[in-house]
Amino acid sequence: MNPSQELRLRTLIRTVSETIIPAIRDDAPLAMEQAGLLVAHLNVLLEQGNREQEVDLFNSAALKALAGELLNLSSGEIALEREREALASALGGDYATLSFATERLLASPAGSFEFKQRSMLEALKYTRKQNQLGRSWFQGTGFDSSPQSLSSVESLLAVGS
Repeated sequence: MNPSQELRLRTLIRTVSETIIPAIRDDAPLAMEQAGLLVAHLNVLLEQGNREQEVDLFNSAALKALAGELLNLSSGEIALEREREALASALGGDYATLSFATERLLASPAGSFEFKQRSMLEALKYTRKQNQLGRSWFQGTGFDSSPQSLSSVESLLAVGS
């Protein structure tokens, strides 16, 4: 019988917490800090329960939604035709290609002032969504300055789907 992923992570956490950390000398604060980081990240892995694929799907859907909105906003922007065509073509491709095409459209110096304003607002909405999920994803490390303001990963994924 193979031990479950959860059991293995819990065993590692207990070993580091109960055996390794107590054995670290007082004059080794860096080693103590690194051991604490290891325990924090193991706890995060335990909490996340192999949800990477769900997060990847969430991120992909959010980027596709942003790209679609940028295509709508840039309709009629003749100066952006090349960037629009590249973005439309990238919609059927992989995440990295779509991401670069989206960035190229957003970074283009061409386009009307109205497009730039509206597209930046859409980009900020996207960024806030990504930031919220990223902060929630690593909430278990204890590094966030306002963890009480964070939603659970589960609720964010449910809203985003």
